[in-house]
Amino acid sequence: MSRFSVKVAGLTDQGKIRGNNEDAVWVDARRGLLIVADGMGGHQSGETASNIAITSIPSNFEQLAKAGETGEITDKEFSAETN
Repeated sequence: MSRFSVKVAGLTDQGKIRGNNEDAVWVDARRGLLIVADGMGGHQSGETASNIAITSIPSNFEQLAKAGETGEITDKEFSAETN
């Protein structure tokens, strides 16, 4: 099997129209996990959605790694629909 390496960097920008930046990035080099959460184009709470993505996804990976499982993790903090 061949191996390769990737260097990553993250930068977000609110753009010329928005007053706030709704985008988020997160990198876990140890696991090779990169998350890019694009805001919701000015929709209400787009920054909240981006932040939920970059906090819940790594948390789920951590739980799966500890359990030595693959599959789905549900977060008791959120409704069934959100999970």
